[in-house]
Amino acid sequence: MNLIDCYHNISKLLNFDDNGAFEARVILNHLLSLSYPFKDRILTDEELKRINDLVNKRREGYPLQYLISNWDFYDMNFIIGKGVLIPRPETEMIVDYVLNVYDKNESLTIADLCSGSGCIGMSLAKHLPNSKIYLIENSEEALPYIYKNIDKHNLSNVEVINTDLFNFDFDLINEKLDLIVSNPPYVPTAEISHLQKEVSYEPECALDGGADGLDFYKVFAKDWTKQLNNGLFILECGENQAYKIVDIFKDKYREYKILKDFNNIDRIVIFRI
Repeated sequence: MNLIDCYHNISKLLNFDDNGAFEARVILNHLLSLSYPFKDRILTDEELKRINDLVNKRREGYPLQYLISNWDFYDMNFIIGKGVLIPRPETEMIVDYVLNVYDKNESLTIADLCSGSGCIGMSLAKHLPNSKIYLIENSEEALPYIYKNIDKHNLSNVEVINTDLFNFDFDLINEKLDLIVSNPPYVPTAEISHLQKEVSYEPECALDGGADGLDFYKVFAKDWTKQLNNGLFILECGENQAYKIVDIFKDKYREYKILKDFNNIDRIVIFRI
């Protein structure tokens, strides 16, 4: 089979979410190191086997991002896999907001809670080179991805802390923070089994926010607001959660702001503590 015919076949097979052509390009580039538009040629039997194996996995609902083991976030590319949440465009809003508020030359002390792949904290580390970023993550599965991404992007202004946020020893930081950012687990436990098939491959610990989806926000308000020095607490949240989180943080903030995502959903809650 030639390459162009293969590309069109993959596009049709993967068009279940109207992104077939895009996914076909991503897969062929990943497997064959080709850039689009493709220059036609005959594919080898080995190449076709590799393509078919990957396409079949994708058709079963396995996430494209895990299949190619990396994904873009903001202006960086991150190594990812089943141990971490897949970076999503709406989460980039956190980085955008921070970089619009702070000058790139500022020296800030920042904590990225529930760091996962490290995409939020490392994006800030790249653009705020004089700042110190703590990447705090409890999952042992996520840690290898964090360290791989630190090495990939050659970041020297980050520090990884592998511990539980619910019983955090603040001596591990031992300084006040100027900024806290987080995309914590926020799916109510009962809803996890009803999520779309692709999401079911992502780690449950990165999704499950407890019975009401708000467990992490409660501990943030109780323990972590004390660590901010007239700073910002910026949080991603699920649909219909933003004002519940504002209520959780009552008496903790001076002011707050809520940002809507591309689908007009309240997605980012910003507190001045």
